[in-house]
Amino acid sequence: MMSAFGHPRALTLSRYVDGDLSSKARRRTEEHLGRCPKCRETVDFIRELGEAAREQSGAGVPDVADEVIRRGAQGERVVLETPRRNRALGPGTLQAVAAIVLLVLGGAALILTLAPSASASRSELTFDPDEPTPGELIQVEYSPAFYLSDYDSLRLRARARKAVSPFPRGGVIGELRLATLHRNPNGTFSGRIRLERDDEFLAAAVEDFEAQNVDTNFGQLWELLVRTDDGSPSVAALEGRYRTLEPYNWILASAWAEEVTERWPDSPFGWALLYFHISRTRTEPLPDSVMTFHRAKLAALVEAQEAGDEEPDDLAWLATYARFLGDTRLQDQLLDRLAELDPNRREVIDRRVAEVFSEPGQDPRVLLNLLEGIWATSDRSNELLVRIGLGTAVSAKDVNAARIWLTRAREVEGITTPQLLNITEPLVKLAPLRAEILRAELASLESATGVMRPLRSTREEYEGDLRSASLQTRVALASTLVDAGELAAATAVADDVLAMVWKPQDVQPVVNLFLAANDTTTAIRLIGMLVADPIEGPDALKAYGAVLTAAGVDPAAFLTTVSDELNERVLSSLGSPRILPDGLAVSFIDGTEMTAGDYFRGRPTVLLMWRADVGRAVETLDNFETLVAEPWVADRIRATIVSARPETADLEELKRRVTPVILDREYE
Repeated sequence: MMSAFGHPRALTLSRYVDGDLSSKARRRTEEHLGRCPKCRETVDFIRELGEAAREQSGAGVPDVADEVIRRGAQGERVVLETPRRNRALGPGTLQAVAAIVLLVLGGAALILTLAPSASASRSELTFDPDEPTPGELIQVEYSPAFYLSDYDSLRLRARARKAVSPFPRGGVIGELRLATLHRNPNGTFSGRIRLERDDEFLAAAVEDFEAQNVDTNFGQLWELLVRTDDGSPSVAALEGRYRTLEPYNWILASAWAEEVTERWPDSPFGWALLYFHISRTRTEPLPDSVMTFHRAKLAALVEAQEAGDEEPDDLAWLATYARFLGDTRLQDQLLDRLAELDPNRREVIDRRVAEVFSEPGQDPRVLLNLLEGIWATSDRSNELLVRIGLGTAVSAKDVNAARIWLTRAREVEGITTPQLLNITEPLVKLAPLRAEILRAELASLESATGVMRPLRSTREEYEGDLRSASLQTRVALASTLVDAGELAAATAVADDVLAMVWKPQDVQPVVNLFLAANDTTTAIRLIGMLVADPIEGPDALKAYGAVLTAAGVDPAAFLTTVSDELNERVLSSLGSPRILPDGLAVSFIDGTEMTAGDYFRGRPTVLLMWRADVGRAVETLDNFETLVAEPWVADRIRATIVSARPETADLEELKRRVTPVILDREYE
């Protein structure tokens, strides 16, 4: 998400560092970082402090901020210290890393808007039994995070993975399971949830029934591995847990691979993933001793497989282990044995597809026939086969074959609408069918309910994601309708886009679309959004100046008009619910104190949270107070929270400030 002034929010930059953004959000953030040195500096600082904190605690930066908030809610005073880069980092690193999350660096107007935390704060959830058998009834006990402690009941929201479940994407890892947790006299919560007979793995979060606050156990979720007949979890269960961690926390995913090798040393899954992580985290080649160890481990695991009953899951991971180690001959042998046991395994189909394309320069029509043969003998669920079949049909400019593969793609799990659009874009003749797919996607988004929501998201985040996806789908639909020659329909869809957005990256493609469709009036309305943006505005005015002049619009007067519109839009976006508990004591720089409830009084408030002892702090505060003086801000920005150390902060300077200063400090 962008701030009201076109910069990514601090939490967005933190998520970018952790690799926790969608591909679209990541691209937008990277585009901004390419032209914004101050945000690049912030990213570098987050990365340094985040790595230091993870070395000490295994926690991500946003989770550390939650810890600071939790301690404040319990009446503790917290000092956010600046770590020195040349000294060892100890327990105080947690507070230091939190500072960067609650910090505005530099003179630009980048505001961190406070919102309810979506992570746990020293909460705990337990399952009994903790390693159940399939179909068992599970007792759940929950000790709440502070922001969930006052409810009469809470909801346990979980996803259950089965052996046939698709691999997790975006935190959704299987079928939804819901259970109500009722409050106990001691403040804990209890409930029950039943596993189904074919469940293998469960990942859960706890939330209030409005889904405004979600406890995700520091982003890890609470997980339950289901026992098989021999008392150990299945390979699919082990992989299920890994795939919930890997997109969000590489360090914890690596730790899980190591734990698997210790608890289940005969499982090739753990050894393959452990080597994968070791090889990806080193900048220099692995020592010969490490390679020798893993090659010997692979040989021993293969020998053990041959001596017993061969399991398809184990064979698949042995083949993957061999591929990681560069032993393609052994990989092929293992895949041959896997093909005998299960010819429809994903790994087997993937290899057959690769063999089809092993000779360069083949006629696409010949390739299509070979892919049809693989499809006819498969279980018709392999997404790679469908994507390659569709792409090959498009390359061959075979509209009929493309329609067939496109229909198959819509029925296979794991292929997204943007992927379909990207593959079929070169074939304009498919535009009507692409428009049909987009309309179906749009209808699905508009009818989506909370059951689709990823475990880690709040309802607000989920609705924001839906809105963003709906917007992007409309932009793509308008473009596709232009390709199909349906200009009137394209204009109607683009009008919907116009009512939804004002961010430059959303508007840019639609401007060009309307110009191509000769609808200059609507295009100029959209250009106004670009020109008004404080970051993109100058370039946009230069880029579209000729369009404005040709339409009889004076660029200077146009800029004044759209700037007024920007002020209204920014004003409407400021403010969010406070997260400080009403009873928390708030200390002002002049020595007065009152409760947070008395000061905020339920009013939306934007707080600038900064460090008094970092570079450019005074410049930051000067710019902040200039912003406060703007009439369009009105009473929306009401306080500055400062972390001040007496030996470094100029307290007299802080007292002269116009905006009230709430002091987060510790005085002896």
